[in-house]
Amino acid sequence: MAGGTTSDGILAKPHDSLEFSLPLFIIQLTIVLALTRFLALLLRPLRQPRVIAEVIGGILLGPTALGNIDGFTAKLFNKDSLKRLDLVANFGLTFFLFMVGLELDPDALKASGTITTAISIAGMFFPFVLGIGVSFFLYNDTDTMEGLKDANSKIGFGPFLVFMGVAMAITAFPVLARILAEFKLLTTEIGGLAMSAAAVDDIMAWVLLALAVALANAHGSNPVVALYDLLMGVGFVIVMFVAVRPLVKKFVQKVTTDDHIPEYLVTLSFIGCLLSGFLTDLMGIHVIFGAFLFGLILPKEGNFAHSLISKLEDFVGTLLLPLYFVSSGLKTEVASVNSIKLFGVLVLVIATATAGKVCGVYFAARLSKLPPRKALTFGVLMNTKGLVELIVLNIGYEKNVIGKTLFTIMVLMALFTTFVTSPIVAYLTKRDQPVSYDARTIASYEAADDASDLRLFMCAHGLRNIPALAHLSDLSKGRSGGRKKKGLRVYLLHLVEYTERSSSLMLVAKARKGGKPTVSKKIPGIDDVGSMFQTYGRLAKVNVKTMMVVSGTSDMHEDICSTAVDKKANMVVLPFHKYLGADGSVDANLVGFHRVNLRVLRHAPCSVGILIDRGFGGSANVPSSETSYDILLLFFGGPDDREALAYASRMLGHPNVNLRVVRFKALTPKDVTVHVGVEVSGQHSQRHSRFHWPGGSAHHRQPQEISAKEKEIALEESKRYAAAEASQDEVALEMLRTKISSPADEKSSQQATQPSPQCTIEEVQTDDVIQAAVRAASVRNIDLIVVGRGRRPAPIVASVPVQDHANRVDSHELGVIGDALVATDTVVKASILIIQQHDADLVGVPTGQSSRFPVTTAALTQSGRKARDISKNGKGQEAKDIEGKHVDKQGP
Repeated sequence: MAGGTTSDGILAKPHDSLEFSLPLFIIQLTIVLALTRFLALLLRPLRQPRVIAEVIGGILLGPTALGNIDGFTAKLFNKDSLKRLDLVANFGLTFFLFMVGLELDPDALKASGTITTAISIAGMFFPFVLGIGVSFFLYNDTDTMEGLKDANSKIGFGPFLVFMGVAMAITAFPVLARILAEFKLLTTEIGGLAMSAAAVDDIMAWVLLALAVALANAHGSNPVVALYDLLMGVGFVIVMFVAVRPLVKKFVQKVTTDDHIPEYLVTLSFIGCLLSGFLTDLMGIHVIFGAFLFGLILPKEGNFAHSLISKLEDFVGTLLLPLYFVSSGLKTEVASVNSIKLFGVLVLVIATATAGKVCGVYFAARLSKLPPRKALTFGVLMNTKGLVELIVLNIGYEKNVIGKTLFTIMVLMALFTTFVTSPIVAYLTKRDQPVSYDARTIASYEAADDASDLRLFMCAHGLRNIPALAHLSDLSKGRSGGRKKKGLRVYLLHLVEYTERSSSLMLVAKARKGGKPTVSKKIPGIDDVGSMFQTYGRLAKVNVKTMMVVSGTSDMHEDICSTAVDKKANMVVLPFHKYLGADGSVDANLVGFHRVNLRVLRHAPCSVGILIDRGFGGSANVPSSETSYDILLLFFGGPDDREALAYASRMLGHPNVNLRVVRFKALTPKDVTVHVGVEVSGQHSQRHSRFHWPGGSAHHRQPQEISAKEKEIALEESKRYAAAEASQDEVALEMLRTKISSPADEKSSQQATQPSPQCTIEEVQTDDVIQAAVRAASVRNIDLIVVGRGRRPAPIVASVPVQDHANRVDSHELGVIGDALVATDTVVKASILIIQQHDADLVGVPTGQSSRFPVTTAALTQSGRKARDISKNGKGQEAKDIEGKHVDKQGP
């Protein structure tokens, strides 16, 4: 290989760029990052930590797979280049251990209690002792010890015994923390115990590993040297904690605030990390111990540690650390386990490590009065090896303690124990069933007689969502006059996507309590979204609580729905996954949050609103008494439209609201058989095959063979259902007319000086419902358009053919009408609120099927009963009955 760092350019002198160190390193890094990220993507559905993908990537690049291709290793991963790769990888590892130290709080470990300490010691003792027993066999077996770096200088049994004991007993604290966060266990009782025990385990393991390194370094020399190295290490730890730590803490508190960390302090922290690592290397202990120790002594109060981690994590965790694990994979030759004997050794090592750790922790936890299931979960979690295990094995290989064959066996053991942790924990941890509550809709809340506040859950992706949500909250306050109820309670859920970053992990620890999102006034220096919304609440005199939801997009809906149940929400408001400009252009497309919205719509325990913000509220970021709103409600009929009508009706309590309601009716009668799950004709008609129902493709189902009698019954049922729905629509509109024609409340005479809300109701007859809706919504100066999603659509909407849909993907989220209003070729400039009414029969049902087959026997019976109540009890009683609490008492 050429000795230069970079080439002179291919035009100046023809050459192979891979003969120069920097171009080769760039290609190596590119291959490593691309391969490991691809593998991480494949393993994501299995909820595996990224370290698994990185090690497997290294194994694939090594002699096990791609290394067998002629010229691959010689060209891309030759011995000279691997030295440079290892140098960069170990540099990244040094700063990674510095971040691990920043995550650990020594003061919290002191408060962990004797139970945690006892469990941790048991979790170390049992596998360590079993590891010693296995070491006698492994050390004396030539096949297992094959592949030492220096076969002529085999290390003594003492260092080997300690290395093997540590390798069997260690728990990977960083990987464990990420698994706990993934399963939302980090802030639960079992998560707290596991984190504390793993931290104690790690510290004990580092001490033992330091002893093993000192013994290995003293091999062939005076054994007293190892004792001196160890004593110097102990002295260094004492000095760092007793002398350096208090000084650093005082200095940091003096020059930092929650919102400001001076740049020179960050530089000093990095210099301290490097110097600490250099000193421990001088003492005969590995560099990483010094880096870890310096991170451990830095203050954890305030935002200092979080700020340091956020500055390092992307560069170290994404760019440098994968090189270390790939380097481990490159040394792993799976083909070296090529006999029944060596395969038996692999099984023995896995069984020893697993049985020792799980059984040790389980029995200690049971003695501490932990239930059997929790104790077993605790043991499985503590058996996580992963990252720290690989560090131990690499040090052992470098120090000639273990050979390539045993290194491969131990790496495979680490992969296996880490891989099986997630599925076992998923099986052992079951979620509690959500409690039932009344008033899961705006309509049922308005019909109730109690004096409770309306509870809205408003979700935000970031600061960009806050002005629109503040104005929507202002509209939702309602009237505060003679009725007993009153008020509004708003919960803001700041939705943050969880990643494997350390800063994301710290957010989970701060934002959750007992495994659930918790209400907090402020997370210092972190949650600016919550702080801004709280400021609005104080100015607008609205009861505002802020929470942060830190979850992966695959299960974020679980947090949203379970928290809505806990707080008994009447409606959840979600931002649309696309940010649209006034001209219809897409500023940003958050694909992950599209899936979140769809799952919330499917599983929500209450009504749901999707807010498409196009500058709602104008230039006023915070509403004031001067702010006025022009609201348009598009009413087609059906449960979702009635819920939208109930919400718009509440907006009339705002003194500066102008509400225009447009009621759409068909010029020609529509076929009501679209509401049933069988075709009345017995044939799958061409018209029906073109339907695109909101959120699904169930219309492509094959027709069912039914008898003539069943066809007749289906037709009668669908007609009855449509008639009942139409009656409910008319009653809801009549209630609005009554509301706007009667005095607002007993104190209306005292409020004569305030502007009165304006409301107009008009009717539009059309057979082209899409164009009519767009035409009505295109009127200038509209601030907000409110429309139902149409899960159980009225015939006028259900009859819209699929080719008339603007965007088939967004119709899954917004429904037919909402989809048409956000199309890029429309002239609609206003913000839009799409509302879906809670329906207990449809919770958990895929949205496509719920639209295609909305009518069940129970639904038809209920609709018939409601229709009879209209004629029997009068309109007022019917409104309370059909939208009241008894309808919502079904389980979620």
